[in-house]
Amino acid sequence: MSKRKPRKPHRRKFQAPQRPVNESTKALNCSIEAIRGHLTSINAIDAYLALLVGELWLPNISAQGRQALAASVFVAEKPSAFADRRLITYAEFSEFVTRLHALLPAFPMMEDYVPEVDWGQVRVVFEGTVYRLMYGGSFERMPDFIEAFRLAKTGGAPGQNDLHAVLALQDHLLTNIAQPSDVSGIESGHLEVPPEEFWAQARSALQAIPDVAARLAVSPALVARPGAIPRPDGASFAAKFMSGKLLPFAWLELEGERFPVCPRSLCAAVIQYWDEREARPSGQLERDTTEQTAKFLTKRFRAADIVPGPMRVSLRHPKLADLQVSALLRTRNALWVVVIIDVRRAKDLAAAETRLRALIEEDDGLLAQNLATGQLLHMPLQGRPAGAVRVIVAIVAPIAGASVAVPHSSAARTLFLVDLVSIVESVKRVQDFEGFFAFVDANEESASPFTSPMDHFAAYRHSHGVLIGGAIRPNMIMLDPHGGSNFRFEKLREFWASAPRRFPDDEPTTWSVEPTEGTLRQLIHRSRPQLSWCADRVVPTLHFMLDVEAQDLELAHGKLLELFVHCVADAWNERAELFPTDLLAHQRIVTHCRANLDRLPSERGGEPSTDPLLTAWSIRERNADSLVVDVEVDLSQVAFGLEDTADARFEAFCAGEWLRGRAPWWARPWMSRCCEIWRRRRTERLASPSHKRSGP
Repeated sequence: MSKRKPRKPHRRKFQAPQRPVNESTKALNCSIEAIRGHLTSINAIDAYLALLVGELWLPNISAQGRQALAASVFVAEKPSAFADRRLITYAEFSEFVTRLHALLPAFPMMEDYVPEVDWGQVRVVFEGTVYRLMYGGSFERMPDFIEAFRLAKTGGAPGQNDLHAVLALQDHLLTNIAQPSDVSGIESGHLEVPPEEFWAQARSALQAIPDVAARLAVSPALVARPGAIPRPDGASFAAKFMSGKLLPFAWLELEGERFPVCPRSLCAAVIQYWDEREARPSGQLERDTTEQTAKFLTKRFRAADIVPGPMRVSLRHPKLADLQVSALLRTRNALWVVVIIDVRRAKDLAAAETRLRALIEEDDGLLAQNLATGQLLHMPLQGRPAGAVRVIVAIVAPIAGASVAVPHSSAARTLFLVDLVSIVESVKRVQDFEGFFAFVDANEESASPFTSPMDHFAAYRHSHGVLIGGAIRPNMIMLDPHGGSNFRFEKLREFWASAPRRFPDDEPTTWSVEPTEGTLRQLIHRSRPQLSWCADRVVPTLHFMLDVEAQDLELAHGKLLELFVHCVADAWNERAELFPTDLLAHQRIVTHCRANLDRLPSERGGEPSTDPLLTAWSIRERNADSLVVDVEVDLSQVAFGLEDTADARFEAFCAGEWLRGRAPWWARPWMSRCCEIWRRRRTERLASPSHKRSGP
């Protein structure tokens, strides 16, 4: 027997074949190296400011992929890589940017559309402050994503601070930089060198940012420093850009000063950062979001159309979690149950819906517990089929995952939370939900599976509910994949173009602005029977309010009170130039007008009262920004004053009485100016009045 040691069995090594680097990846890597060499040939801050100026120039809005590539190459380099040469003059800036544009490769697949060309036309309200923001960008419908972020309480207080910081920065840029009045005919992927006037203005605004940023609280993880990321790679650049992973920062610190990273993507960077760090269990996330969404819906639909939550529907099943319900919406043919579900539990959606259907049939209706009161609600079917109770599921998902498919349920209407926000802000009444979903059903067989709910809604509105009007039905309809975003932009642009500087409260989108002549505005609340006539030509913004349900008035008296509210607002608005801009200390004054029930007009007529027109003044709220007051109006004087008037003396009298009534709340130095203006009103005459009483 041989004593030779047995040979170990040969272990074959399997190695996946190396995929050859394709030519496009090689070319992109060569471009990245050339861009790096160009950027590092000058001073770091000058190079970065040049990148920002080029990105902020509105005609370059459709080349976001190439601009993001240049920014990522810059952020990947350490400070020692940059030279000392400065860009001082416009000629030097122009030469530098022209060369950079020549080095940037084309991305026809990524830069295949032109975003909404906007510059502050759209605003957003966040934590009581109105900000101008950049709408068009790599993420669509940013105001709705911000609202969804707020509803889900993502990030807690630090997340709110981070979003406030980037909104304040965008507002700073939009306020201090002017764009050309007409930017049209832009082609996708277009890049050009900004003109000298814009360069000077934008550079000045950007150089002021470190001072602005120093006053803002931000999370350290959202602040990058040079060399914070690896150099971009041609094989992974596109995927990182499309997923928001390329530059996961909001700020870049250079030589101890903070500057923005990709200004149009700031809000998305903050939201995505906090989405990825969501630590709450699914149940807690759903409860928090349900509570906030209940308030959101209640403020946008009439009381007769909504049963507000938050509510809980028990599925009475050991493996299925209870459903968190924000509200029940009543339409003509159905009761809509608005359910909030975390995306991590979306896999259970089909089973939950099946179980809910069984319970509705078993209980002859829907059983839900109001979490605020503990009361158990039963919404009976009353002879209708169980299908009369319909479910809208709003899924709370990360911003970067809002295009990911979720398990389909045959009966439940499944939306992402951001889609629910978009649609609720776009409808005028609950009944529109029924019409919209009927439209979706009618076109389900021919619609592309890549069409988002908001794209469907835009088609529903644009087609007036009839997408296919003829007898021939196509096999597939391809809707514009940006149609929903374009629709929201136009509606938001129209809303803010007609909006006053300040609304009666800090929730502008709960109001509809009715078209009126001139600068006087009428605002009607979406859920409450409340209207405001607003004088916006003066500073502060003045709102004169009529709360329809505050008093049980006869129809004629209610009309007379509204006429007074309209009259006093118009009187101030038409004579705004006579008032010093610093006369009133607040930015917003809201006056809630009620009828003095002891001074109602008599059917027999008679001489008017000589008592003050406005009495029973009281303060509801007072702070450095706003003053909200209540007052009672002598309608007998209003009726007499508006009867067969030949001039605008009574209008001026109303404005003066309002001014005089507020005088005791002012500091003493204001008193003489107040009274002088009031006397001027009393003697003023115009050719004809703006208001006249017509009929009882």
